[in-house]
Amino acid sequence: MDGTNTTYIAKKDLTWPNGLAIDFTTNILYWVDGSTHRVEFSNLDGGNRQVLTIIPGEHLHNIGIHGQYIYCSGWSRPGITKIDKTTGSTVPFMSHHPELGRLDGMDIYADDTVDVSQICSMSNGRCSTFCFPTPSGRTCGCQDNVSLQADQLTCQGVIFCPSSLENAVLSPDCLRRSGDSCSYFCAQGYVSSTIDELLCTSKGVWNTDTTTLCSKITPKQNKAANEENKTSVYVGGAVGGHLVLIIVVVAIIFLLKRRNSGRYLLLPLNLVKCMIFALIFKIVLIFCNICVIFWYIMFNFVC
Repeated sequence: MDGTNTTYIAKKDLTWPNGLAIDFTTNILYWVDGSTHRVEFSNLDGGNRQVLTIIPGEHLHNIGIHGQYIYCSGWSRPGITKIDKTTGSTVPFMSHHPELGRLDGMDIYADDTVDVSQICSMSNGRCSTFCFPTPSGRTCGCQDNVSLQADQLTCQGVIFCPSSLENAVLSPDCLRRSGDSCSYFCAQGYVSSTIDELLCTSKGVWNTDTTTLCSKITPKQNKAANEENKTSVYVGGAVGGHLVLIIVVVAIIFLLKRRNSGRYLLLPLNLVKCMIFALIFKIVLIFCNICVIFWYIMFNFVC
C-alpha cells in the first residue's frame, strides 16, 4: 500500500474501471466498468478473469461486497443494485430514489469485517499519521508536503510531550506523541500515587501533574511490605511442607505394602490412623499460625 511492488492485474478490455473490491473469503477481485457496463472478477493475480453480469445504462461507478452479494452504484441510477456473486442475477433490493441524485460513493459497514493485515490496527503501526500495510510489514506516511523524519515513524510538525519525569521513567515503547497513552515505572523507593497511564495532549503536555506521579515509600508502608513478604514466604513454605508431608505419607503407605498369595497387606490400621491424625494436627497448626501473622500485620498497618 505504500506504492511499491506494482503488479498489473488487468490491462485489456477496460475503459472506465471505476470501482473495485476484494472478497476476502474467496480471494476474488471484483470490479465495475462504467463504459462497458460490466461487473467482472478474477483471481488476485489476474487469472481466471470472467464477466459476472452486464447492467446496461447505469454507468457503474462503485462496488462493495458483503456475504453472498455484491452491491453496485451507478451515476444513471439513483439507488443501489444488489447482485448474487455466484449466479450474477440481480436481487430486488432498492427502488429508484430520485432525491439521491448521482451516487459517487458507497461503503458497507459490518461487524464481521476483518482487516487482512493487523499491523496497522495496533497503535496505528506506531506511525504518527498514516500506516500503509506492505507484504513485508508496513510503511509510515505523511500528508502532502510533509516529510517523514529519520525514525521513519513520525511526520514533521508532530507535537511531543516531555521525556523526563520526576521519580519515574516512561515505558520503553512510549513515543510521547500527541494522543499517545504511555505507562510509567516509579523509581526505587517510590510507589505510584495517582494514575497508571499518562496521555500526551495536543499542547505537548501530559494530562496530569507528573511531579505527583510517584510518592516516597513511608516507613509504615515499607514495614507492611516486609511483613507481607515474610508472610508470603512462610505461607509458601508451610504449604510446600504440607504437600511434601502428604506425599511422604502416601508413599510410605504404598511402599510398605507387600504381596502375599496375590493379596496386598496394608500397614496396621492403628498406625494409619495415627499418621492421619498427625497430618490433620499439622494442618490446623499451620492455619492458626497464618491467622496470628495476618492479624499482627493488620494491627501494625492500621495502628
